Amino acid sequence: ITRTVSNPKAQTKPLSAPQVVAVLCVDVSAVPVDDWPVLGYDAVPRLRLFHERSLATMDLTDPTLIEAFANAVHGLYPWDGFPDKNLFTRMLLNPEERPYASRMTADFPTSESP
Repeated sequence: ITRTVSNPKAQTKPLSAPQVVAVLCVDVSAVPVDDWPVLGYDAVPRLRLFHERSLATMDLTDPTLIEAFANAVHGLYPWDGFPDKNLFTRMLLNPEERPYASRMTADFPTSESP
């Protein structure tokens, strides 16, 4: 797990198992240089779960989708903002538990909606 922030002097704590909401693979060469600076490397919580998901055979996810997903997790982008309304839900480790801060398009004021 890598943690990223825009401030290279920032400090963060390692993620706890409940904070991991998705496992997505990305081709690092597809990420623009310095877009996601690595802050540190941590042990993966619930490691067995990730092995069961067969990381080696997972499809790569476009970095722009991961960015949109992260924004949606934090309520900054509509959870149902893509033509495929269930796209982000399928990315979750547990599709039954939508992130608390996430919001649907109808929850955004008209001027905030994409």
